[in-house]
Amino acid sequence: MEITISGKNKKHLKQVEELAKQLDLKIFKKPVNPKVNKDNKTAIEALQQLSKMGAFKEIEDPVAWQQQIRKDRNTGWDD
Repeated sequence: MEITISGKNKKHLKQVEELAKQLDLKIFKKPVNPKVNKDNKTAIEALQQLSKMGAFKEIEDPVAWQQQIRKDRNTGWDD
C-alpha cells in the first residue's frame, strides 16, 4: 500500500514524517515545484490576452492550419 501526503503546514508534515520513521515505514519524498503553477497561470493569462486581441482570428480551420504548419500525416479526421 502507498499513501501520498501533501499540505502547506510544514510543521504538520514533519510530524507525520517523524511518526512514519517511528513506525519503520519507507518514506519517498517527491519535490514540489511551486513555479509550475505560476507558469501555468502565466501561460493561461497570455492565451486569454491573445484571444481578446483576436490574434488568430484569420485562421478559419484550426485543424487544417495545424496540419499545414506541422506537415502532419492524415489524422483520420479528414473527409
